[in-house]
Amino acid sequence: MKNALVIMTLLFAVAFAPAVAADQAGGGERSVSARTYQFKFRDAGSAAVLIKPLITGRGSVSIQPSSNTLTVTDSVEALSEITRIIEQYDAPAKGFRVEVKVVAASRGPAAAPVPEDLREISSKLSGVLRFNRFEKLGEIVANGKEGDPVLVDLQGTYRASFQLGEFDPLSQSLRLGDFKLLRVPEGGGEVQQLLNTASLNLRVDQTVVLGASRLPDSNRVLMLVLLARRAD
Repeated sequence: MKNALVIMTLLFAVAFAPAVAADQAGGGERSVSARTYQFKFRDAGSAAVLIKPLITGRGSVSIQPSSNTLTVTDSVEALSEITRIIEQYDAPAKGFRVEVKVVAASRGPAAAPVPEDLREISSKLSGVLRFNRFEKLGEIVANGKEGDPVLVDLQGTYRASFQLGEFDPLSQSLRLGDFKLLRVPEGGGEVQQLLNTASLNLRVDQTVVLGASRLPDSNRVLMLVLLARRAD
């Protein structure tokens, strides 16, 4: 009886061994791995925020501030994409060219000729806000690297100030911090703040249009047209 029980136990183990092996063999895609990243140019805590959308439900992140490192545990596939993003992020400050146009938009009984460099946005604004008249009041081009402050005058009447923030390789966007647009009357007078926002995110090579304010004593609305491009 004892020998029969041993034989049955062995048969049971043999019968289930292939199923267990198959599950382990097919579990490669579901297995998790760990990888540690040490940052030379960026902060590990900021990198953890950046890659958060890429962490799967089985993943985790731990930060070691003293060594400025990040340890990520996740699937092989997730780690591959996380590594790609981190390699783009942990790099010397990148250079950018930021174009800012100040545009007055209004509605009239008949459309007026649109300057060539405003035709792209005029088609969008005409459909959404029914503007049919556009006038460019000023334009600046600012060149700098991540972290640089920018303060520029637009044809003596408007002044823009902001700080070039970090480039986000995940969304391909550049953050502009503490963006302000002021109207500075020629010959003195009260300075008028037209726009003040803590942060703007500009997707690189994509035009962004913002409404600033209504011009005093006028039916015209002031618009900002912004475009960021890589400069390096």
